[in-house]
Amino acid sequence: NNPMVYFITCLFLAMSVVMMSISLKSFIGIRKKVLAECAVLFGAMYAILVSMVYYTQIAIVLKGTLSTDLLMIVSDIPGSVFFYIDMFGYCFLCLATLFIAFAIEGNKLLRGFLFAHSAIFVPTFLLPFMPIAFSTVQPAAGEVSGPLILVLWCAIFVPVCLLLARYFSRQQTATG
Repeated sequence: NNPMVYFITCLFLAMSVVMMSISLKSFIGIRKKVLAECAVLFGAMYAILVSMVYYTQIAIVLKGTLSTDLLMIVSDIPGSVFFYIDMFGYCFLCLATLFIAFAIEGNKLLRGFLFAHSAIFVPTFLLPFMPIAFSTVQPAAGEVSGPLILVLWCAIFVPVCLLLARYFSRQQTATG
């Protein structure tokens, strides 16, 4: 229930995705370099959009001087400008993982999780246009769809990160 922890975590996640995508290029053969380059591009687009959102939200939370109406503009509540920017950013994260999945070879488990994560593109892209209301940071009393979606996303993305760390470690060992 602490929005500051949520915002800071997501800000660091965005930077980590870009570094992960750039690192991937070091281990990809020349035939698949363009896929790795696309992953870097989409990872950077994701990082720019969500960093803008979370940096602004952190600054506003720290200041604590905006009215409730103005806070709604930068909230993560569907209908707010920043919600739509954030969702669009996460669409690019899904595209980055799609290109990573095509770029790496072997490791079927990692590729499966990457493809599963990239499939989230469709609902992530369409969600802002759907007539549902949810918030992952401060859900309304009794409202569980936002936190449930966040938990499901984590159930896919956390293994992606762990499996990629193992992939990088094995690639480093193989290349000396």
